[in-house]
Amino acid sequence: YCPDSLLGYWAGYDVAVAAGKKTLPFEQTLTEDEIKAIGAALEKALWQGDKNSSDVNLNKFDGLIKIIDAVSGSTQNANNSGATSITSANVITLVNNVYAAIPSELIDKEDVMIFAGNDLFRTYVMALASANLYHYTGTVDGKMEVVIPGTSVKLVGVPGLIGTNRMFAFQSSNVFYGTDLENDKENFDFWYSNDDRNYKMEVKFSAGVQVAFPNQVVRFKLA
Repeated sequence: YCPDSLLGYWAGYDVAVAAGKKTLPFEQTLTEDEIKAIGAALEKALWQGDKNSSDVNLNKFDGLIKIIDAVSGSTQNANNSGATSITSANVITLVNNVYAAIPSELIDKEDVMIFAGNDLFRTYVMALASANLYHYTGTVDGKMEVVIPGTSVKLVGVPGLIGTNRMFAFQSSNVFYGTDLENDKENFDFWYSNDDRNYKMEVKFSAGVQVAFPNQVVRFKLA
């Protein structure tokens, strides 16, 4: 980050680089924003990661979609009813089909959930409201979760699946995330460099995701 450029974006702040002052008054704000951006990119990679991708944020490890699709012969496939798109007219049926495909031995487990993109989740919630179900309150909490009417299973909206039109049902205990971090700032460094008079940032960590029992996963994909 060039201090001269930062002056134009952070009006009202004093970017001090002279007389031995090499600090940013808004350093915490800047670094916290970067941590949020990294977290958002990591969330997407956990689902859509592909080591063959040309996207530098997705090619570090394979995500859940690729891992689950690679063992399609041993996963449960939900009936897509021949759908080529997800609309308010068919989304309730499609979600119900995913629920119906969950293995019977798992259906009573507390941590069984159906995961979908926030966009699909919103379509589903609006469709439920339009259906005017007498037992549906329409209440959705900040976690983007709603219990599928007539079941004990939640549909959970996640940003990592936005735009994919995919749904996956599994026990949360069946999926593992690995990292060498104990907290999100452990390998985070921010400093002023005298050699080129710039502020520099480095964040370094290892990450990966894996499914223990792929045959206990239900996946949905459009026709």
